[in-house]
Amino acid sequence: MNIRAITCLLMAMSVPCFAQSARTSSTVTQEYVAADLVALDVPIPDNLQVDAAHRPLLQWMLERSVTFRRQCLRVAGNPRLTVRLYPPGTSWTRGARALTRFDRTADGLVAEIHLSRLNDEVELIAHEIEHVIEQLDEVDLPSLAELPGTGVHQTLSTGETFETSRAAQVGLRVAREVRNNPRAD
Repeated sequence: MNIRAITCLLMAMSVPCFAQSARTSSTVTQEYVAADLVALDVPIPDNLQVDAAHRPLLQWMLERSVTFRRQCLRVAGNPRLTVRLYPPGTSWTRGARALTRFDRTADGLVAEIHLSRLNDEVELIAHEIEHVIEQLDEVDLPSLAELPGTGVHQTLSTGETFETSRAAQVGLRVAREVRNNPRAD
């Protein structure tokens, strides 16, 4: 399946973005931590707030996915970032499989991840956390969405909701790693 097909399949997921940086990036799919530098004992980041019911799932993901461990290291390395993961069905996702809302405050960036019901939570959590990392990387989603071949697409006419092939690829990679790795790497 090619990137365009994956992107089309996952277009239902949306991410409102507010206060984008003027800096652009043409390497939206860049790796940010070398695989051999990722330890097996990465904890759930303190700045990733989750309900007690999701902690075992996140721990399971950390044990089985080097990609998810990289994501968690990136989240943990940003003390001005707060990520809140809400359980499925506790919020309105506007028909999307998942939705992340961003708020830039004087204290830093707050990302609220909302999941819908009856979906692959492993894939969606990793996908949405990658959208958070895109914000940390200051990816200029509105500008990239206007250019062909960037892997960024506007999903709502409001100009605030975007989908990226980077997040789609990472979500699918984490799901594959978790499925195919019965124990830690």
